[in-house]
Amino acid sequence: MGSSGGVWAQPVLGRAADVWDYAPSYLISAGISALALPFLALSRRENAAADKPEPADVEVRIRGAEIGAAASPG
Repeated sequence: MGSSGGVWAQPVLGRAADVWDYAPSYLISAGISALALPFLALSRRENAAADKPEPADVEVRIRGAEIGAAASPG
């Protein structure tokens, strides 16, 4: 849940814990999280390029020398 979800969910869960104790508030929290599952499934179905990891083209350097290359003294 993002920060906007916490704006309404935290007070609701806090009040539920006050009224019914902690166990029911955990169940309410699970229900709120379950409501997000259809949206997660729809997001995955989009198969957006931003969701796919790409290999990084990174050169690792230590003190200006490439790893595996002979380091000059000094």
